[in-house]
Amino acid sequence: MRAIVDASPLICLSKLGALEMLKQVFESVMTTESVKKEVLVPSEEYTILVKSFNNWLITKENDNKELEQDLINSLKIHAGEASILALAIQEKQTNQDMVVVIDDLVGREIAKTLEIPLVGTLGNILLLKKRKVITSNKAKDLLIKLITDTPFRISAKLYQKVLDQLE
Repeated sequence: MRAIVDASPLICLSKLGALEMLKQVFESVMTTESVKKEVLVPSEEYTILVKSFNNWLITKENDNKELEQDLINSLKIHAGEASILALAIQEKQTNQDMVVVIDDLVGREIAKTLEIPLVGTLGNILLLKKRKVITSNKAKDLLIKLITDTPFRISAKLYQKVLDQLE
């Protein structure tokens, strides 16, 4: 399965030291130039992100810039989300074995409406555990670090649901 990743999961997984683990879950991982520009700013995860872009994280553009602009203008979503959703629509036409990795709630709702398979940062932690890339304890540690060391926020109900799935 191939993944098209938005900015928030790239940043959060970098902060967790888990970005490279995406290579063990997906056969290829790509993003857009718009997302790349968004994440490659001076930050503590900058070095990890640059190394990933230089070594394995693919940057690919969609061919339909008009659709991307329509998503921005009509749905008022960020350029990064619009670019990955437009790329996902393009990729979906040629290869069904693809997923969008996105945390933004509006972007997730749009993906669902467009019938684009999706997963978020939490889903990636669950996938890493399910595919035995990491242990349950490591997954729990990543979950706690995600909540305490990043701006990522989840409800207590969702936190408990994820913990239950990690057991």
